[in-house]
Amino acid sequence: MGTIEKRIYGQTIPEYGCEIFTIKVFDKCVKKGLFINDNGSAYYVKDNKMCRDEEYFSSVPDDATHVVWFSK
Repeated sequence: MGTIEKRIYGQTIPEYGCEIFTIKVFDKCVKKGLFINDNGSAYYVKDNKMCRDEEYFSSVPDDATHVVWFSK
């Protein structure tokens, strides 16, 4: 369960400069070392809106369906 009790998914995902992955695919990429928190930022997504309250590398949410990745 995530550390934030109630995430607010209210931010629009930009149309450029990022990639969207399912959590399952993103997790596999992280395990292979393709994404680390030193080379970008990842935020959770639900219903095509992102939550910037907490980054991917901090906890696992119960309600998100996707991850949006921003490379540095």
